[in-house]
Amino acid sequence: MASLYFILSLFVAGSLAATFNDCGGSSARLKSVTLSPSPLLLKTGKKIDFSYDIEVLKPFPQAIDVVLTLKRKILWGYVGGVCTILDKAIPDDAGVKGSICQQHLTCDMLQKLQDQANQATKYPCPMPVGTYTKKLSVTLPTFDAGTLGSVLGGGTYQIEIEMKRGSELLACAKISDLTVEL
Repeated sequence: MASLYFILSLFVAGSLAATFNDCGGSSARLKSVTLSPSPLLLKTGKKIDFSYDIEVLKPFPQAIDVVLTLKRKILWGYVGGVCTILDKAIPDDAGVKGSICQQHLTCDMLQKLQDQANQATKYPCPMPVGTYTKKLSVTLPTFDAGTLGSVLGGGTYQIEIEMKRGSELLACAKISDLTVEL
């Protein structure tokens, strides 16, 4: 399941030409995000470089709800429904419970993701107040791009990521003009 989240994150967070906007929240502010290469090529064995700066204003809870809104650019605007397509394309044995775009994450789950990334710097969960900068390089694992490619394909995408606890918005980022190639 962790690999699936990582692949999905890369699929929708694709290029240096993308624009990143912080859209509020009571616990954190996204300062910057960088992904390369651009456009992002999603193929098994390809290396992806990722970095971010985030300012944690107050500690996050041990568990949060993450809501993704994914849209694909068609002509002059963005069209929704990508999550519904992804939910249908993900195999039942992938370990995803419910919609891929609405997940409940705990510190234990996030710790497993950090362990799988095999990076030297590990961050505590929940993160204490402060500013964090992280850079990592990841080689994409084996995955079936045929299903995603036949349904969505390469193109330009927009994602809004909301982190919530109940109705409280903890953090939010909107990433537009993401160029992805499969």
